[in-house]
Amino acid sequence: MESRNSWSATQRQLLREVVNDGKTITAVSRKPGELYRTLIDSAEQSNRMAEFRRAHADALKEGLSPYDANLKAAQASRDLIDFRRAGTLIRGLNRYMPFLNAGIQGISSNTLALRRNPKKFMGRWFSLVVVPTMFERAYNTWMESDEEFRQMPGWRKDFFWNFKIDEGRWLSIPKPFELGVLASGIGRVVDRAQGDEHAFDDYPKSLAKSIVPFELEGSSFAGVAGSIAIEQQFNWDAFTGKPIVSHWEESKALEERDGVKYASQLGQKLQGAMNVDARRIDHVMRSQFGYAGRGASMISDTFGDDPPTHEQLLGLLTGVVSGTPATQLVDVRWLLEQEKKHARRDTRFHRLIDNYYDAVGKGERQSALNKLLDYAAKRRERGDAGKPIFKPSSR
Repeated sequence: MESRNSWSATQRQLLREVVNDGKTITAVSRKPGELYRTLIDSAEQSNRMAEFRRAHADALKEGLSPYDANLKAAQASRDLIDFRRAGTLIRGLNRYMPFLNAGIQGISSNTLALRRNPKKFMGRWFSLVVVPTMFERAYNTWMESDEEFRQMPGWRKDFFWNFKIDEGRWLSIPKPFELGVLASGIGRVVDRAQGDEHAFDDYPKSLAKSIVPFELEGSSFAGVAGSIAIEQQFNWDAFTGKPIVSHWEESKALEERDGVKYASQLGQKLQGAMNVDARRIDHVMRSQFGYAGRGASMISDTFGDDPPTHEQLLGLLTGVVSGTPATQLVDVRWLLEQEKKHARRDTRFHRLIDNYYDAVGKGERQSALNKLLDYAAKRRERGDAGKPIFKPSSR
């Protein structure tokens, strides 16, 4: 091309040809996989386009020509997070460690933004992350669910904003990955100042996960399939930080495991054919197939004795609306770990867990949860005071 004008004219002509081609849109809508990828790409590109428009307007105010303003804005939109930036070593490792480079570029992007304009960076962090975090705490106090909120496991409290919307149901909104965890630390400081001795439970792990671009458990080195195999081998879900199958049922025969009833209908059907615990099957489907695996599990539950409502199904599929993770609440999980450590089983404790999951009436589930939390907190108080945790009659 002989000049910048001829280059621009060629680009406009190509763009017109694409826009006027009827296949440009219809070809995507006929392929569900392509449509899904288009939606995901659109969500990412919306942020980049917003940054492009802002940077373009600023460049024009600085006196740059439209052409130079476009170049500067394009660079700014790409610099939000540039996933293509990687060296030879990281490109190689990224093939075996999912999201390694994405984690590195996320940390790099925030670090560069802080160095370029610390005042602006801190101002945006405060207004866009810290303020919503403080609102989250105020809202849950107003809903009289602050104790339940404080008991949330680290992965739910540090990586999501959680708002109680109904009995046993929470609206969970993802936080900015690295910056959200830092804002959660402020809330934990407040909890500690108010006398919560366990305010920082799980926080070191969340903090490390946000700044280290690979899983510290080591399973990330094995890739997705390898990670699932390792977790299955050790009966441990690294993401939620709890056993896949409860330790007190692991040694029982399949037909004697009461917890199987909480697995999906699909998992239970496959259990009969494969002779594998349904909860292990659910874990593989969720981990290996993501939303598709979760969706298959949820859809299968519509054919069970207690099918979910359309609202519950939508919430479970998207993850935006989720239930209270009773067995992952801090004190409850601590007592479960103590049972495993001391090879004991507190029958009353497990009766309270069953009562929670079996409750169906209005107010029954919340009442059952409050009793469970109260019992676990009292057991932990005894442990902190050096007193026996379990009664002599515990089995």
